[in-house]
Amino acid sequence: MSVTSNQQVINYNAHGKQDRLLLGILLMILGECFFVISGALIKQLASELPLVQIMFFRNSFGLLLVLLVLYQQGFSNLKTSQLTTQILRGLVGVSAMAFMVFSYSQLQLSEATLLKATTPIFIPLIALFVLNERATRSTWLAILLAFLGIIIVISPELSNLKLTIGWLAGICAALLAATAKVLVRKLGRTDSSTTILFYFALIGSLVTLPFTLLQWHTMSQWHWLSVMALSLFATLGQFSLTKAYTIAPAGKIGLYGYSSLPLACVVGWFIWDESISTLLVLGMAMIVLAGVINFKYR
Repeated sequence: MSVTSNQQVINYNAHGKQDRLLLGILLMILGECFFVISGALIKQLASELPLVQIMFFRNSFGLLLVLLVLYQQGFSNLKTSQLTTQILRGLVGVSAMAFMVFSYSQLQLSEATLLKATTPIFIPLIALFVLNERATRSTWLAILLAFLGIIIVISPELSNLKLTIGWLAGICAALLAATAKVLVRKLGRTDSSTTILFYFALIGSLVTLPFTLLQWHTMSQWHWLSVMALSLFATLGQFSLTKAYTIAPAGKIGLYGYSSLPLACVVGWFIWDESISTLLVLGMAMIVLAGVINFKYR
């Protein structure tokens, strides 16, 4: 049977959309893999180096990687019409990183990753206050489910003050990261993703430098290799997720961000013999369900 030229165009376009969606999904999963690896490196380094020193090298090496990209794209991308927002985003972002690094040092890799995975769920709540966007009933339901999931996992550990502080730090990290992402959305109206990454890495390096000098710990060759790998994987993760959202709809690929949860469980069990409890799995399931509601109705 012959196919008309119009039908050929339609079929070709559908195939192209399908390819972009598949590529977006693969980039999402790849980005989350990079983040789990960087989280594992943070957890390992946190027992050997001051946390602020880890943050400094994560930002400074990340800055070098972004400068390499800018060298290819042209340094004209450094121009921004929202310098105040860039600075605010940088300060919020480095605060989120501080809480996140601390949570990785106190909790299991799977638990810290679980808290990090709640960030997209809190974005509509933060957008309500920052961008005055209306929060729907589904938004509040998703947030409620996420908090219930966290409570289910944390409940057996409330008697341990160290773990409780770690959980609170992880929740603060998720809320601050959600705030940073809302600010990124505002910045994205005028600035490129490379520009946003540059200012974040620059501000993060400048803020953590004096504290690093005060708490400096001599680094071995293993430490240098680890912090370089941490920066590389974290930056690749950011670029992968940014690229994924530019080529495919967020509502269709966002849920694949939760692929980090089972991966973190496997990595944590393999390296540190971390337990995978029934409550942890149940809490993860509730947070993923909250994510489904968030992406489907938002």
